[in-house]
Amino acid sequence: MNILKGFQAEDLCPALKSAGMGRILLAATLLGTTAAVAAALLSQPADVIAYVLIMGTLVPAAIAYGITASYDSEVNTRAPELFYDLSEYIGAGGSIIKALKRVSAGSYGTMSDEMSRVLSEVEDEGLDLAAAMKAMAARVNNAYISRSVAVICEALTSSSDLEGILKMVAADGRLSMSLLKERRSGLLAAVVVMYLTTIILLLVVSLCITSLVPMSQQLKALSGGDYGGMESPREFALPYYFLAISVAVCSGLIIGEMRDCSAFGGLKDAAILVTLAFIVFEAVVFPGFNLMEALMP
Repeated sequence: MNILKGFQAEDLCPALKSAGMGRILLAATLLGTTAAVAAALLSQPADVIAYVLIMGTLVPAAIAYGITASYDSEVNTRAPELFYDLSEYIGAGGSIIKALKRVSAGSYGTMSDEMSRVLSEVEDEGLDLAAAMKAMAARVNNAYISRSVAVICEALTSSSDLEGILKMVAADGRLSMSLLKERRSGLLAAVVVMYLTTIILLLVVSLCITSLVPMSQQLKALSGGDYGGMESPREFALPYYFLAISVAVCSGLIIGEMRDCSAFGGLKDAAILVTLAFIVFEAVVFPGFNLMEALMP
């Protein structure tokens, strides 16, 4: 697990973040379309093809977003501590280079490696500290780091109170993380409501369809076989299936927008809800299982 985590942070994250979620989603859509075409060539029904298309798009994009979000979360958590400790080392009378050496040996996750690289660029390659810090910000590609580095580089050239600037940057990062945690805690109930709403919708649709299909067949029989009822529960329920998975996708994206301030954060929720809808329709609705009779014998 540690090896995989290191591989993701050091190798996958820079590539994924530089590509951007827009391009990743486009690539995932092409992958999902390819999988759906393969399912169609295998003569799978329309509901399976639609499920393969959606999941083939959602799952790779959700994994990519999860990797980058986990990386950003680690950076946003560890970087304020690094900047604070850096200010403490400078305040204790050490030079900025000595302070960098000490924090690069600390336990700050990815940021420790980045500080080591900054130190190497300054001492071995001859870059000035501001240029090395800007290069680090470009590699990390994180909003908090970019903002902090801009402030620190300005302090390096125009302020003598580098210790105070670093403390201010650290306080800003801690406050941002605290507000984010409070926001997510406050929205937890809303996320649960969104899940429950989608589940209730699936139950209501399932109850209605599994009750209407037998009724439609009975009316068709009473009318002499030409009432216009559907021949099978699958044929009758297919439009409602497409409606259900559309609602599931939209609900998932709304959850992501509320919780993570990004619709991409809801890709995994959309995948979960679409899978739930697929299971309900495949196990209950399409086979024609009468939920009303099962609930009220």
